[in-house]
Amino acid sequence: MAGGDTHSEARVSRVLLGTADESYLKNVRRALQEAGYRVEVALDSETVMASLEPRRYDLAVLDTSLGEIDGLSVFDRLRTEPDGRALYLIALVDSEESRPLDASIGSDDCLTKPFEISDLLTSVHIASRIVTLQRELDFANHRISALAMTDALTGLPNRQAIYDMLGTEIARQSRESPVSCVALIDIDRMREINDAYGRAGGDLAVLRVARTLRSSARDADSVGRLGYDKFIVVLYDCTPDDSMIACDRLCSVIEQEPLKMPDGEVRMSVSCGVVALDPDFSAVETLDAARAALHTAKARGVNHVALEAKFREAWF
Repeated sequence: MAGGDTHSEARVSRVLLGTADESYLKNVRRALQEAGYRVEVALDSETVMASLEPRRYDLAVLDTSLGEIDGLSVFDRLRTEPDGRALYLIALVDSEESRPLDASIGSDDCLTKPFEISDLLTSVHIASRIVTLQRELDFANHRISALAMTDALTGLPNRQAIYDMLGTEIARQSRESPVSCVALIDIDRMREINDAYGRAGGDLAVLRVARTLRSSARDADSVGRLGYDKFIVVLYDCTPDDSMIACDRLCSVIEQEPLKMPDGEVRMSVSCGVVALDPDFSAVETLDAARAALHTAKARGVNHVALEAKFREAWF
């Protein structure tokens, strides 16, 4: 059973075979292909280096004697190339070299020539398994990182991701660059919706606004969920004037499209607070300014948009 699993994994592995020795080339390539590997051949060191592409190979079996160039230098060069640094390397070492498996070779495994084909296949099978496990680990870590930055209900970037987005955009800002703005959006009368329909009804309202934000935002903009009934839109290269217009349009879209509930429809609206990004203010300070603008909008009633006061004087 274990052997069958190993061969199943091997069939998807891609191997770069680098050797100038015709006898090894023929025998090793045939053995690897019969074992289910996809094999590409490089007869010299320059071909090995030219063959490197991201994710093109899972592992490489390389002879330390690759034509006129010292094969060991190829290993050194591979370890300095971005596409070769993570490549699993198996070295085929001449017996007279008697080199140990260490950093001087830079390989992950080595076989001394002459060797048994069965020994090579064992090394390649182990390498394939290690590469597979490493890929699964990388994928799992990526998923964990993504989940840590994603709101579970809406799938939007969460609070931490929002702070990161704002920090990145604020760092990009300068006095000469096009201004960007951030809009803090709050669902009006959210408590009434929760009281009437429970948390499930509130979640439907949140999902409805999230969907509208996604569909209404420009491709360049970033949308995130800051809290239960609060969202953020980062409007890149967008002046306060244009940001106010965009938020007014968003308010109209949400107001005109009722939320369907089991016992009828609920008229919804949102209020927005807009602030321009400033390189002298942090993400926390920027959100505080957006909250001040949102409070101004809320004081006027529902379905309103307000610009943070200190920017209003500068832009109007």
